[in-house]
Amino acid sequence: MIARRSSLLALASVLVAAACGSDPDPAASGGNGGSGGNGGSGGEDPSSGGQGGGTHPRQEPTRFVATGSLTTGRTNHTATLLIDGRVAVIGGEDYDYAPLASIEVFERATGTFTEASALLTPRTNHTATRLPSGLVLVVGGGRTNSIGGPAGEDVLGSVELFDPVAGSVQAAAALVTARSHHTATLLLDGRVLVVGGASDGHVTSPSFGDEVGSAEIYDPADGAWHETAPLAAPRFLHTATILGDGRVLVAGGSNAAEDQIVATEIFDPADETWSPGPPLAEARVFHAAAALPDGGALVVAGKLANIKFLATSERTSPAADTFAASAALPESRTGVGLSVLPSGRLLATAGLHGSTSGFNLLDDAHVFDPAADAWSPIGGLATARVLHTSTALPTGEVLVIGGLGSGAVLDSAEIAVP
Repeated sequence: MIARRSSLLALASVLVAAACGSDPDPAASGGNGGSGGNGGSGGEDPSSGGQGGGTHPRQEPTRFVATGSLTTGRTNHTATLLIDGRVAVIGGEDYDYAPLASIEVFERATGTFTEASALLTPRTNHTATRLPSGLVLVVGGGRTNSIGGPAGEDVLGSVELFDPVAGSVQAAAALVTARSHHTATLLLDGRVLVVGGASDGHVTSPSFGDEVGSAEIYDPADGAWHETAPLAAPRFLHTATILGDGRVLVAGGSNAAEDQIVATEIFDPADETWSPGPPLAEARVFHAAAALPDGGALVVAGKLANIKFLATSERTSPAADTFAASAALPESRTGVGLSVLPSGRLLATAGLHGSTSGFNLLDDAHVFDPAADAWSPIGGLATARVLHTSTALPTGEVLVIGGLGSGAVLDSAEIAVP
């Protein structure tokens, strides 16, 4: 029987002990220092909220307003922007850690969620990527253990295609290697790169699934997967961000041995090879990452594998051979939402703060200006949350859905508006 989440302390333990030890680092503090959302988080790909770039006439968010609620509260789900501007909320897990099969589609005009056909297999900690055809590719997944990492249980190799026009789901070709807590990135040529994650093996630890080093590419043209070059450092709980030149930056993450991984790796789709990227100054898991208008990337917050919660950010550009310290968020946090606005600025939402004085859910939101290298606060959310999704809409607004609240899995949603 899976233990029931019953308090904020239980919520904190989900994130705090993941891929690490059990007590806060005495040096941890909020407010000092310097992007799925796999859900995933992981970094935000073009199918899950868009990329920034250039100026845009739309006004940017300054506050949050409530919108309709999910039929089923969930966390560790995905929220994928569809071609018609709707958002598909897929899978996740409920209050008892049970994977969900349900799909709900959000329509901005009515502010409502409508149930679509369910997945063929319930799943959580999966990825969902919108293909150029408009179909959504739903990949892998597996259970979360009681301390927040990949449990290595019920790990899926199955893949499904959600058709948002018909509201239907069908099976697709399976992965070569089953995995959860991986990343999936839409490449500029329309293929999908799936990287890393955790397997159902327990060679290193009985508590964590073994890390996966392999990478696979899905080609919508023939509906098939093929293995490509593997990572030099297998990992899960990492991010993957597509750079301005089309390459993919994999950053952060950990493994079943709870190693701190500062090494980054860059995948070149042209020849399907990996090369070393600039190392991070700080290893991190449960962080976020997103593309910047200059073609680089920003890596935000998270925590060290020794449980030090981070407020720091680091940024790089395709031409740089280093990560440079960037502006810090006002408080350290994990499980932050990160979305790219039409202007190329980024919106960071909520998360879980931890320090020597304890843990608390956050309801704040901040906009990052790449040109000024600074965060500015906007009006906060009505409900504090962590492990939610944050999806940029074509209107320039940002839709925040579900996640973990104080002693509950949330069914509420809020929209950041001008």
